[in-house]
Amino acid sequence: EYKSMLVGKRYYRVKNDVLDRKRTRMDEDGRLVEEKGLADNRIPHGFVRKLVDQKNGYLLARPFMVDTANEKYQKQLNPYFDQDFRRQFKNLGKEAVNCGKAWLQAYITEEGDLAFKRIPSEECKPIWKDAEHTELAAMIRSYNEVRYQAKIKKTIRCVEFWSDEGLHYFEEEAGRLVQKDFQGHA
Repeated sequence: EYKSMLVGKRYYRVKNDVLDRKRTRMDEDGRLVEEKGLADNRIPHGFVRKLVDQKNGYLLARPFMVDTANEKYQKQLNPYFDQDFRRQFKNLGKEAVNCGKAWLQAYITEEGDLAFKRIPSEECKPIWKDAEHTELAAMIRSYNEVRYQAKIKKTIRCVEFWSDEGLHYFEEEAGRLVQKDFQGHA
């Protein structure tokens, strides 16, 4: 599933498999060697991008409306579902078509406002309660985070386990996952 997600994203960026193909021939000793003098007829095509954009446009072109009979509640909802959220939602649609699923995380900012963040699909592994995949039991998110210690750049493997009990946060140290306090990492 992870590999398919990466292939879907790669094809959307028009990085087709045809670009990885090399033309080879047998040399005098019977070994395959790359042929350098031939014309490069590899032509990547953006057909997948066109199909994804077309499907996304068909599904999400019309702006959705969040509507309620309670006017007070409607005034509170309107600032969250603005043009920026609609743009983010359309990008989430592209991710869903390319990867098979997409994730949007709601969170509270430091100022106390509700905000939304798209989580890359290849970082998430859902654990479902049911076979139909309609109810989520837990989520595992695994990603790399770049940190600097003095002038040394380090890439840290981070793993988050989200469930009904809350968040458990781990970092990889010497090849092992060690549970840490979650210090504002999102």
